[in-house]
Amino acid sequence: MIYPEYRLPDDTKQLVLLNSIQEKTPRNSYTRERFASTGDTEERTDYEFGAKGKSGYMIDRLESAMKRGNFYLIKEASSSTNETVKWDKNNVENYAGDGDVLVVLENFTSDYDFNSKKIRKHQLDQSGNDYYVNAQEASRLYKVNSQWGVYDGSTGEQLFDLHDSGEKFIKTQGLQKDQTIEKLDSISRGLERFLIDSIAQSFSRMIMPEKIFDTWSYYRKGSDALEEGNKYMELDKLEDAESIYRRGIRGADEEEKAKLYYNIAIIKDIMGDLEAAFNYAEKAVLTDDKSLHKSFYEKVKLKKEISGR
Repeated sequence: MIYPEYRLPDDTKQLVLLNSIQEKTPRNSYTRERFASTGDTEERTDYEFGAKGKSGYMIDRLESAMKRGNFYLIKEASSSTNETVKWDKNNVENYAGDGDVLVVLENFTSDYDFNSKKIRKHQLDQSGNDYYVNAQEASRLYKVNSQWGVYDGSTGEQLFDLHDSGEKFIKTQGLQKDQTIEKLDSISRGLERFLIDSIAQSFSRMIMPEKIFDTWSYYRKGSDALEEGNKYMELDKLEDAESIYRRGIRGADEEEKAKLYYNIAIIKDIMGDLEAAFNYAEKAVLTDDKSLHKSFYEKVKLKKEISGR
């Protein structure tokens, strides 16, 4: 068992989640927003890009992330009229009781800064000679910020005031402005949701203990090394399991090698060594590019990029 930095009271039986932010705009409504950097306007959906409508999604993802721990009952506080509950930190007992810990999303923003400009793009002709053409460059810096209050339902006191944020910069180039922005749209699709998911997982790890074998999925069968290593994984003896997996790589066929690389990547991720986790996840994909390996590789890759911000 891994105990978190912000440990909850030992008598905690239930976590109550509260979204204190009033969402006045429906998730799929359209807005027009002016970007300060360029003066351009762009039509977009709140569900895809804006802060409005996203705090509910943030709570959904937090609930999902917390339930992976399997230590507490999780429920969401809501009013009988299905409207956002009006939050009053002086009356915690209105939302939580004895044995409860109340988790409140107290502030949330999600947006991006957009920039588009003309550039001179360097090219090479068929003979390898340099030449330049007029082109367009577009970029977005995505930003997600959250603030959480954690309260003891038994005493009403605030246990923690926690902040978390994520951002990602994306840039594209092309000959035409519309083409460049369309390309930017394509590669950034779903990015804000990933940042929100990452924040939800990060926050849940801050305040909840997690069982390794409940949180990470890894190979347990398929070879002697995998089965032997699994015994140590279940005892949380990660270094012993890693040693067994490393020895098993010698003489293994390609399919088994990929599984062993993947399991080592999982161990490195648990330990917080993202660089090593990324390297072994990459080896797993290069050896056997099944969807499980590619999915984990992409997650570790983006986690590594976000951690370097």
